[in-house]
This record gives sequence, structure tokens and C-alpha cells, in this order.
Amino acid sequence: MEFNHQVSRLHRNSFWGVFNKIKNVVKKGVDLAKKGINAVGKLLPINQILKKIKGLIKPLLDKVLKFAIGKLPKNLQPHAQTLAHKFLNLETGIQEAAVSYEANFELESLQTEFDNHIAHLVFSPTESEAESLVADFEMSC
Repeated sequence: MEFNHQVSRLHRNSFWGVFNKIKNVVKKGVDLAKKGINAVGKLLPINQILKKIKGLIKPLLDKVLKFAIGKLPKNLQPHAQTLAHKFLNLETGIQEAAVSYEANFELESLQTEFDNHIAHLVFSPTESEAESLVADFEMSC
């Protein structure tokens, strides 16, 4: 079975760029924990930041999956949707969303949006404001 669809190097790099950002945030937190810097932990509680970011992961993954599944050949899309639901417990409404995501969606814009939400989330003064930011990101899916 051979597929004749092209994914540009730019799309592939952008796709992995989103996940590399998450990986870097987690890696920095682990590095700080390994060093045992208590003063930094009091000023910048990494576990609190990671808890806040955790709420953004599912909506981000949902957006990326909608984009990726929309790029698959039509005969494979139902199988990919089944796998996304089974293993990730995500409902990907691809039927309607695939067309609009394919036409209007760029992974680079998703990266920028995710970066902005992380920045606002990390510096949110109250827990209720952080929850509001996560809810806004979920609604933008």
C-alpha cells in the first residue's frame, strides 16, 4: 500500500517543535529538581507551573491530532480517529474540522498560541485566572 501525500519539511519540523517546547519545560523542571536548588524552588515553584501547564496538554494534543488526521488519506482517517479515542481518550471531530483545519491551520501559529498561553499561565497571579486561561485555550479548540 503506497500513499502519495507530501508533508513538507517545514510542517514536520513545526509539528515536532510543539512537543519539543513541552519537553524543554519538563526537562528544565527536572534539572532544577536534580540540582536541589531550594531557593529557586521557593521563588519559582516548578511543580505549580507544571500543574498549570498540564491543563493545556489535552487541548494542544487535540488540535495537533485534528491537523494530523486531516492530512491523512481519507481511507485512513476513521482508523486514526479510533486510535486517538482508544489510546488518548480524545474525541476528534474530524469530519467537520478537517476541511477548515487543512485550509486555515498552520502549526507555527499553534506554537505561537501555545507559547503565549504558557507565558500568561506561568505569570498568572491567581489560581482562578490560571483556570480561566486554560478554559479559554480549551474553547479555542
